[in-house]
Amino acid sequence: MSKTCPGLISALQDSLDKLHELEITIEDCCGDTELLVGRLDGLLESLGALHGKSSEAAFDVPLDLIKFVDAGGSPDVFLGGVTRTALSDNQAAAGKVAALGAFREEILKQAAAAFPEDTAAYLALAAPRPTLNPPAATADPSPPSGPPSSVGPAAAATDRATAAPVAAAAAAAASEPSAPSPHPPAAVVSAGSADGGVTESAQ
Repeated sequence: MSKTCPGLISALQDSLDKLHELEITIEDCCGDTELLVGRLDGLLESLGALHGKSSEAAFDVPLDLIKFVDAGGSPDVFLGGVTRTALSDNQAAAGKVAALGAFREEILKQAAAAFPEDTAAYLALAAPRPTLNPPAATADPSPPSGPPSSVGPAAAATDRATAAPVAAAAAAAASEPSAPSPHPPAAVVSAGSADGGVTESAQ
């Protein structure tokens, strides 16, 4: 707080000092009214400066806390009491919500037994409706399968240079005549001649 509102802290400290000086002056006053008036004027000026610096405070201090501290209480004790009160109120509210929920279920149960059609129509109207807006499509985080394709003029030129020698070699192999076999053809003996001879034919 001292770092965020230095002017406010300084004005508050000055007002407290003026108030303490006025208290001492009143206790030791021996008829010197000029000194007493001077102390009062100084306190009023410091209070006016404090009121002018109040705009620096971006928070509100509860009036109950001010009264508690003014009565001699500790702010920590006040905070502990507020916390216990909030917890107690929270538990009481939770109990009321649970009781109301059980009361509603009992009413619906008895209404369904007495007026089944009306109760079904009420439950259909009270049911939550689906949202009209479809859920937004989410991107698939999985990487694409297979190696990435080569794109660009440099990659295409490299592919053509690699494929040209292979195609030329395949064309040359197809145009060359096949070499003769080193083994002669086997002779096939046929026994179906009319004169009973043996006829050989090259297979």
